[in-house]
Amino acid sequence: MLRSPLLLTFALLTSTAAVATPRWVRVSVPGSDAATSVVIAWNTDGDADDNVVEYGLSSAFDTSESGASFQAKGQLGWVHEVTLTGLDPETTYTYRVGGSAGFSAAHTFRTGPQDGCSPFRFIASGDHRSDDDFGPNPKWESILGEMQATGAGFIVETGDLVRDGADLKQWVNHMDMGSSHMGEIALMASFGNHDSDDVQGVSAAFNQLFALPTNDVTATEDFYAFEYGNAVFAGLSTATFDDAEGLAMQAKWLDDTLAEHADKTWRFVFFHHPVYTSHIDLGFAELNHPPNERGQNEHFVPVFDKHHVDVVFAGHNHFYERFSPMKGGKPVGSPAQGTVYVTTGGAGAFTYDEIDVLGFKIDPMLVICGAGIVGLSGKAEGSQICSGKHHYMEVLVDGPKLSVVVRATSAQNFSDSPSNVVVMDSFEITKSAGALDECAPPAVVEADS
Repeated sequence: MLRSPLLLTFALLTSTAAVATPRWVRVSVPGSDAATSVVIAWNTDGDADDNVVEYGLSSAFDTSESGASFQAKGQLGWVHEVTLTGLDPETTYTYRVGGSAGFSAAHTFRTGPQDGCSPFRFIASGDHRSDDDFGPNPKWESILGEMQATGAGFIVETGDLVRDGADLKQWVNHMDMGSSHMGEIALMASFGNHDSDDVQGVSAAFNQLFALPTNDVTATEDFYAFEYGNAVFAGLSTATFDDAEGLAMQAKWLDDTLAEHADKTWRFVFFHHPVYTSHIDLGFAELNHPPNERGQNEHFVPVFDKHHVDVVFAGHNHFYERFSPMKGGKPVGSPAQGTVYVTTGGAGAFTYDEIDVLGFKIDPMLVICGAGIVGLSGKAEGSQICSGKHHYMEVLVDGPKLSVVVRATSAQNFSDSPSNVVVMDSFEITKSAGALDECAPPAVVEADS
């Protein structure tokens, strides 16, 4: 049946509008100057359009900035990235993205603190991949919502965002699922082994989708660093550049990066494969992943010790585990002497939580890092607490004090209820006297009577 010219014109107009409609709006922390700048990215199915971010202190959108775009692989379409500069510190802005063919819905971002005295909050989580070929886990959307609701500025992600990084549809599903939150809270991801593509470098889907800082060695986002307030964060890759040469190269880069940021009070590193973890190897089968699986320890740990990294976040094992402060592979007395190592792999993928089998409660974590069963226990030296629940870590940095609360989430393996939300763990680190003295309140001097 022939269509009328009017219908054909309408179809062309609506098709063009649909092609250029922004999707997957997301915010990222820049490598430096997080107090006065931010990175905004989004995708369209069509060409570059106008690449505009309109923003302001209200929905008036009285300022605009343009950026660059490039054509990504297949279903990913075109990627648009705009860096906004000259912003006010600790300020909430409203923004939208798009161009002449249409704009996105409004989102908000908040700039970081200008000095080391203002508190800020971030989240650590990992392993939100699906257990099938969908990509992200269905539980992740609600877990991401809970993380955003904390008011944190960003999430450091320990990897395994999708099940198969070479499958573009899984990345499409990932971005679709996260789209209602990633425009408000930055996802600062690291490479997990499941995220690996059939290509490496700038052509990998991970590099094309996440507008992260780049390193000055490979010019990729596989590993990178950023500043925020009085802290420096470094995301490493134990899934790419993961042979001895690549790990040594990353260790050298990290050594240089931490030296350049020696003035920062706090140092955090995150990546996928844990340095230390409890582990059960039955000979014929392993219940979970072992420590130092990629041989990264000999390269990374000396750098962590040299620069006294405060916390190292890893994932890979789908549970939560915290170690006492470690140095040189051994527990030490306090955080002032060593590094706290944490495995946080509970953001969606099936975890090692307690299950009910014919009325009997079976808790794999009792075997992996607890008291064990008939003498069988894989508890590692220095392991302090373990849990198989879905969870995230909420971290508050307040001058010389770090406070961490680990929360189980509503979504668990076999249930989804607000009653599942409990505090699993908490700990604090306080720097010694003299750290950030300028943040101390002024002494009260009483007047003579």
